[in-house]
Amino acid sequence: TDLRFLELVELRYREGLNSAVDVHQQRQRVASQRALLALADAQTDLTDQRLSVLLGEAPGRRFAVDGKMLPDIGPTPDIEAPASLLQARPDIKAVQKRVEAEDRRVAAAVGARLPSIRLGFSPGYKWLQFTGADRDEDSPTFGQDVTSFANGVVWSADARLSVPLFDGIAGWSAIKAQRALLDQLMEQYAETILTGLIEVESTLVLERQERLRIQFLEDEFRLANITLEATRDRYRAGLSDFLPVLTALATRQRSELQLVAARRQLVSYRVQLYRALGGAWPEEFGEPEND
Repeated sequence: TDLRFLELVELRYREGLNSAVDVHQQRQRVASQRALLALADAQTDLTDQRLSVLLGEAPGRRFAVDGKMLPDIGPTPDIEAPASLLQARPDIKAVQKRVEAEDRRVAAAVGARLPSIRLGFSPGYKWLQFTGADRDEDSPTFGQDVTSFANGVVWSADARLSVPLFDGIAGWSAIKAQRALLDQLMEQYAETILTGLIEVESTLVLERQERLRIQFLEDEFRLANITLEATRDRYRAGLSDFLPVLTALATRQRSELQLVAARRQLVSYRVQLYRALGGAWPEEFGEPEND
């Protein structure tokens, strides 16, 4: 746009319809826009290098960008129960695991204070000798004292009851300390969930307001284009000098930059929402509804 207006101003200058000041002003704008483009190219190169590092590649690769530039993120998701979606957050998972581990420690400490019964079974081998009168009438030793033997494997069983009678207050103090730590972890778990809920709700509010802001910026950009067309037509018809055109052109470009920045910010808010939820939008919750 700036180059086309520069060609128009130079043409009118050669025809004696413009002053050299208009030409210099427009050339200054062209140089300013080229400086901004050089800065944008440098930022693009830096972004390509960061992407290469994230992908585990050596810096130097140029990533192709389609004409759309920004991805289509769809409408704002309607989250009715964000608390159930927060279970995927790493910080909540970490606190939950610590709570479970401390709960087991408390249970083990309490169990150590209770009476315990231990049952034991042990095998053995015995050889028995019996002495008595022979009662077998057919035996030649009938009525006489005889000795007999028996042997075999035997099992013995025993039971032991163990009760901690006295260890001062060390045992119960340790249990109280572990229970206090468990209560502290439970409070931390609840606080972490509330923090996650606040992050989700705050990001949803920011995304909705950014969409509303984009609507206003689109209206502003549309009106800026209309104003630029009107001032250009008056300038071509010789009804105005170049200053209104220059002002309208600057306003239009500033409005366009604000609109692009707002759309990019909208994508950033969606990324923040996914991070607050602990990852991408879960498929089992269905497609998000329009707000």
